[in-house]
Amino acid sequence: MRNGLHVSLVAASLLVGSCGDDDNPSMTPPPPGEDGAVPTPTPPTPQPPPPPGGDAGVIVPTPPPGMEATVDIVMPEFELGPYEENTLCYYTTVRVDGELGIRGWESTMTAGSHHLIMFFTRSASRPDGTLEECGLTGIAGDLTGGVPIWAYAAQEPEASIQYPPGVGFPFTTEQHLFVQMHYLNATGETIRPNVRITGRSYPQGQEYIRAGVFATFNTEIEVPPGETGSAGGNCEVTGDENFFMLSTHSHQFTTSARVFDGDNMLVDTDDWEHPAVQQWNAEPFYRFTSGRLRYECEYQNPTRSTIRTGDSAETDEMCMAVGYFFPSRGMRFCFNDRVISL
Repeated sequence: MRNGLHVSLVAASLLVGSCGDDDNPSMTPPPPGEDGAVPTPTPPTPQPPPPPGGDAGVIVPTPPPGMEATVDIVMPEFELGPYEENTLCYYTTVRVDGELGIRGWESTMTAGSHHLIMFFTRSASRPDGTLEECGLTGIAGDLTGGVPIWAYAAQEPEASIQYPPGVGFPFTTEQHLFVQMHYLNATGETIRPNVRITGRSYPQGQEYIRAGVFATFNTEIEVPPGETGSAGGNCEVTGDENFFMLSTHSHQFTTSARVFDGDNMLVDTDDWEHPAVQQWNAEPFYRFTSGRLRYECEYQNPTRSTIRTGDSAETDEMCMAVGYFFPSRGMRFCFNDRVISL
């Protein structure tokens, strides 16, 4: 099956595989022309909704006692020409006989990947099977399926997240979702990217504590040509959230990205492509004592154009902190300094 969903039952003792190191090639294409132009991505061939019996109608059977469900989400292949960059979203729905508690995710992305993000929505915003161009900055303004809930993200070709014992991410009986995939082809050959996400659940009916995501996003990045600049925010957090993972997300003009609890630095990275990840794998995990999560990014702009907030890893920038915590009553998103609970 080249795209769609595959569901199987496996023993509950199966552990999520650990992520491996990667040899991700340079993401920098040949220098642009004198006018600063870069190759224009070729739009993907529109994908029609699947016929009856396609991924729109998959049912996850109720696991027998002591068994877990495994859900594989396999994105359709698409072509990316030499030195092209594109961001695509794939939409689908998974139907299960009773809510699942996902205890871990893992993912694989073929060469050329920059990141993937999986969002859950309360209703379908596109027909199942749709593959179309999109962007993180545009997602915030498209609320067709309700406010998207950040469920999982990866920046490495092979990645995984295992929630602490007894902690899981809720997967509803009719889970609408879409996966954003950002690719940059640094080669002189056409590539056909391949993306797969796998979720493994607790045995159905087992109680678990709900996990959530705290993500920040700065919309005010502006770095003039040949200059340095910075961006960030200061977001309210509560003292009863147990963080077990925290990292950053930005693009190639970033010289440093940091996350603080007040003045206490928790994450410090100067590698935008492979940012540092802070993990707390056991009690007492991490609770913010200052009541504020502060994030900041610094940039160096060597180009002749102003760098602003945007989706392109070649021409734009981002400044994000992303953390996983429990217990959760929903995702928390901080735009600049303002926190929105979803």
